[in-house]
Amino acid sequence: MIDKELIFITVERIKKTLNRRFEKDADFYISNQDIQEVKKLICLSNFETIAAWLKMKRFSAEILTKVILTNAWLIQPLPYNKIKELINIIKQCNPVILPELMEEIISNQIDVSLDLKLYLEPLYYKAVPIETCQQVLDSGHRNIEVLKICYKRMMSLFYSSNELYKKSKSYFHQYPDLSKKIGKIDICYLNKTEQNAFLKLILEQEVLIDTSPVSIWINTINSFKKEAFDISIQSLNTVGQNDSNFKKKNVINLIIFRLINYDINNSYYINEVIDLYHKKPELRFSLILGLRKINNLNIAQNILAEYESIGIEDHPMFQEVIFEIKTGNKKNFVINDINDILIQINNKPLQHIKYISRILLKNPNFNQLFEEFFSIQYIENSTIQTLIIETIVSSGTRLIGISLNFWNIQRDENLKEKLLILFSKDEFKTSKTKQFVYENNFNLYQRLYGKGV
Repeated sequence: MIDKELIFITVERIKKTLNRRFEKDADFYISNQDIQEVKKLICLSNFETIAAWLKMKRFSAEILTKVILTNAWLIQPLPYNKIKELINIIKQCNPVILPELMEEIISNQIDVSLDLKLYLEPLYYKAVPIETCQQVLDSGHRNIEVLKICYKRMMSLFYSSNELYKKSKSYFHQYPDLSKKIGKIDICYLNKTEQNAFLKLILEQEVLIDTSPVSIWINTINSFKKEAFDISIQSLNTVGQNDSNFKKKNVINLIIFRLINYDINNSYYINEVIDLYHKKPELRFSLILGLRKINNLNIAQNILAEYESIGIEDHPMFQEVIFEIKTGNKKNFVINDINDILIQINNKPLQHIKYISRILLKNPNFNQLFEEFFSIQYIENSTIQTLIIETIVSSGTRLIGISLNFWNIQRDENLKEKLLILFSKDEFKTSKTKQFVYENNFNLYQRLYGKGV
């Protein structure tokens, strides 16, 4: 148990040391002359010398941290690689004492550059009582790194898979950028039963429900490799003929074939996929197209050979995949103008349009072509609108800003509705999409973000 009284006494000793310039304990002693020298070094941005003093044990990390933070207003706005020596000194300070030493910075009693404060805040929130992290998650914070730290600290208190899932889902909804920052959820501290229950929850509530599941759920599942593979195979074995294609596609592309890419020498994975192709004809469409997801050409060719021995339906899209896998070359088409694109996407299924969107992103004239999609000549074409949406999705959200700027020129209502649907998904909730929803569908805005504006 932390002795709060001892912490208080220690901090007071440090404060008195700086006020009286005297302390019998060498760990808490620094002379007025030395303080002035530290201040001079701070003004000169000579942080290496201060760091050397700590290394030589001339002063303790606590004393140097207090002097640095008290005089932080002297620190010029600098990039992290210039200021990291100071940050490293502060990191070595006793974490139990650190929040008290940093309080004046965090509460804005000492004026410092915003960048410096952003560097310091994570250290502070790693050390504060857990109740403070709860307050941050309840009320919000401008620094996404602070939200990430507080989220991880709070989630480590949940040992129930159901509670962990519900809380995580709630915070990802409240803070759309949080899941991207975290990457994957650490559930290694859960017991094995709860780990498996959490993976199944993600599969059933995210991967099998959302047409484009948020990457954090996929990353979390895939971090468990064989367990992820097995629950995915079990799920696919229960898929019925009438189940939506995206359910099959998500599991096959985002889990099954990704795991094969992670471990290409695992014959168990490959044999299970082939067995699935044999037993479940309703999965063959996705299992064939999914071969494009396999990075190792030899593995893809071996699986394709097994598919062929079982039988492949005569379908134009299958022939395209077979050509790519057997030759190792993608059947690329020349894009000189939008008419070339229209030939490829008109009357084609959504899966093919998604494929074209990924090819389009690599085109050297992409910027010009994408802007032309929004022109009065093409913007009302529903297939072009679908391609616009799929291209935004394929870009990983980097096209959101430019897409909204282009849309604003013609303001097509049908495309607006498609954009609103896209921006309702957690992975596309950014400050720009939030503003777009607010301006174009306030009722939807209230459903997504609550009553407050």
